[in-house]
Amino acid sequence: NDYRKTLTIMLEGISLFPNFLGAKHHIQYGFQTRSAESSSQIEILNNLHVHYFNNDPLAVIRYNTPLERKENGRYFNFYLQDTLTLKSYLSFYAGVNLTYDKGWSPDVPDDSNRIEWMNISPRIGMIIPLNRSKTSAFKISAARYYFNLRLEYLTYGNPNSLGGWVYSWEDLNRDNLFQEEEKGHLIRRDGPYFSEIDPNIKRPFTDEIALSYNHANQSGWIFSFGGFFRATKDLINTLNTGVPLSVYSPEYLIDPGDDSIDHTYDDLIFTIYNQNPNTLGKDFFLLTNADSGNKPTYYFGADINLLKRFGEKFTFYFSFTAMEINGTTNPGNTEYENDDGMIGSLFNDPNSLINSRGRLRFDRAYTSRLGFTYSAPFDIRLAAVLKYYDGQPFSRKIIVSGMNQGPFFIQAHPRGKARYEFNSTFDIRIEKIFRLGSSQLHII
Repeated sequence: NDYRKTLTIMLEGISLFPNFLGAKHHIQYGFQTRSAESSSQIEILNNLHVHYFNNDPLAVIRYNTPLERKENGRYFNFYLQDTLTLKSYLSFYAGVNLTYDKGWSPDVPDDSNRIEWMNISPRIGMIIPLNRSKTSAFKISAARYYFNLRLEYLTYGNPNSLGGWVYSWEDLNRDNLFQEEEKGHLIRRDGPYFSEIDPNIKRPFTDEIALSYNHANQSGWIFSFGGFFRATKDLINTLNTGVPLSVYSPEYLIDPGDDSIDHTYDDLIFTIYNQNPNTLGKDFFLLTNADSGNKPTYYFGADINLLKRFGEKFTFYFSFTAMEINGTTNPGNTEYENDDGMIGSLFNDPNSLINSRGRLRFDRAYTSRLGFTYSAPFDIRLAAVLKYYDGQPFSRKIIVSGMNQGPFFIQAHPRGKARYEFNSTFDIRIEKIFRLGSSQLHII
């Protein structure tokens, strides 16, 4: 059972000074405070999970339930921004955001599970009119955004967190059912129970810069072109300090490639890593800014929008977006594995780093939309939209067996070399309105 409680109080204000120091000032300010509590009660039947590989018994996991875990958080945020507009309609804005987050586990008596962050983030921007009629303008903005403190971080090092001991399973009687005497040697330890929090852990943040050109002419055409760039740094993950990368021995793996045929042009050779058997089961994890020595996650792209209104009856629009998201994430292709904010196996062993950097699942590369709306005679409305979007990037998985640490998978390529289905849709809407006195009936 999981329980969540949140109480948020917000105050916002706007002050206008139409002529102060030769400019018009538009000041926005606000304060927010939030209190959050989380608790989890976990009980696993018989404290036992069994794992199979290729339908054969592989491993058994012993857990430490029943247990109850609690986390509390307090969040404070204050922002202030001043937008000043000169007589030439040239506009500037500058603001500052002060955030203070504190999280702790009430069932831990010391400060080992306390995280406390206070940060100041700036934002600036400028709007440059390109003509006196203000129908064309250039905009530029830059800002830093800090991540919120997630209560999940506090589970690491909490003695009431979930932990599991993974043992090999020797199915002596070959009945595919686990008996206690079939438990083999300890392979590894999993879960936040075997961990601690770096006392110097830093808050992740994103830096962003955006540019745009906007134009509206007298004939009703509206055009905009924008570009954006974001870089996310100091992402949080775990490091396996109990089993460092130095205890793995390199070996070679030859893969037949995407055609699954040996000795063809697409064969691949990998260096994979076998764990020293003397270190099995000594896993211990440190929650820290594990990616601080790696490239940040980059998110950049551009978009074009075109809109035309022909009176009140017909509207035409077109949009096109190109983007690229590059990051280092956990092995795999799902949204949870590819979310760079998720804590997973990345950095915990050298095999998790093979082809770990690539385009993330949320990267659709190219998307576009073309459509119109039309109010026809006899109370008939027509609308249509044609949409296109690329598929999500993925990478083929290669399952590796025969290693001391048990089977695992690596990615054959950095994500983005292949994509799921490319998509296009064409939607048409026809609506007829029947006016019945003061009422209306719509048939769509």
